[in-house]
Amino acid sequence: MTSKSITVDIISDVVCPWCVIGYKQLEKAALSFQEPISLSIKWHPFELTPDMNPQGQNLQEFLQQKYGDAFNGTEQARQTLITLGHQLGFSFNNQPNFIRYNSFKAHQIIHHARDFNLEHPLKMQLFSSYFTHNQNIDNIDVLVQNAEAVGLNPEEARQALLSQTHVQAVREEQKYWQELGIQAIPLFIFNQKIFLQGAGSIAEFQKHLAEL
Repeated sequence: MTSKSITVDIISDVVCPWCVIGYKQLEKAALSFQEPISLSIKWHPFELTPDMNPQGQNLQEFLQQKYGDAFNGTEQARQTLITLGHQLGFSFNNQPNFIRYNSFKAHQIIHHARDFNLEHPLKMQLFSSYFTHNQNIDNIDVLVQNAEAVGLNPEEARQALLSQTHVQAVREEQKYWQELGIQAIPLFIFNQKIFLQGAGSIAEFQKHLAEL
């Protein structure tokens, strides 16, 4: 049986939990069709907290500052996220001491992985590293370990980060999406013509995939 091939550009951040949920729902939607659908995933950088300090910040403190009086509603959202993740086969381990980190170095190592066709597995690896194992994805040693885990040469990965080889390319790509007016993530673009903003639902992804 010939599979249908669909390219999906995803604008996202490593520290965006709804980007994980959205992708996992897309994955399930693609597997639900009788005719196999082959997804070509392309990840694009977006920083939710570009001004985050190098030490990171306690997530609860960060959310309190961001949402103020509406902070109490974030606990319900956290529980919803954990439940959805469990249903989709992804573990969110948001403990009270969970830290929000700057993600710019993570985007650089993902861009490095693109040259070796390992962009997608590294993105998924970093989602798990951050959300499941609470690792500091702003730390070069952590990033190199994760890069090696998906098959990248650790010395080359480290050198790419230390020499800031991909800084300009990542900044230019971020600017491109910003100039298109994108202010929220995740954003899914199917075959460069159908857009889905947000994590959506499995049914929404099925609808868009069926239209292509």
